[in-house]
Amino acid sequence: MRIKRDRIFVIVIAIVVANLAYGLLSTLLGIVLSGVWVNLTKWLLVVADVIGIAGALWLLQSYRRGRRNAK
Repeated sequence: MRIKRDRIFVIVIAIVVANLAYGLLSTLLGIVLSGVWVNLTKWLLVVADVIGIAGALWLLQSYRRGRRNAK
């Protein structure tokens, strides 16, 4: 049961990271293609996406490190 829960956690984190990466790329493409370089809201969204991706990857790494140490 523990292995199944671990796999589900990793899959959910992968989906979250993929969604954040898609949002980041679409926002950056929107900035570049529309030419709104000075729109602060878009840049804050880019920063939030990068922080979210880094946080999700850090959470995954710390979870896997904790599981490795528990074994």
